[in-house]
Amino acid sequence: MNPTRVLGLAALAVVGWGCASLWMHVARYLDNPRPIDSNAGLVVFSRDGGYVSYRPYEVGMEPGMIGVGVVLLVAAVLMAAVLWRPRVR
Repeated sequence: MNPTRVLGLAALAVVGWGCASLWMHVARYLDNPRPIDSNAGLVVFSRDGGYVSYRPYEVGMEPGMIGVGVVLLVAAVLMAAVLWRPRVR
């Protein structure tokens, strides 16, 4: 199998895995509200007829995974362009 194709598929897999992980992380975050505490200093939201608060969102490794996948995808496209250039002439 072509190394450029392998690199491109690996890049798409990393980007897909990062996006899916980010989606699950955000869904898990929104499904676990905190009870209202007057001493916490968190912003209060209205949800399902009641009031809840959320702790500040903490970013995990997901954006980094997406970034690495995009860099790998760009590298695969550039590699393909370099390899195909002699064929176009």
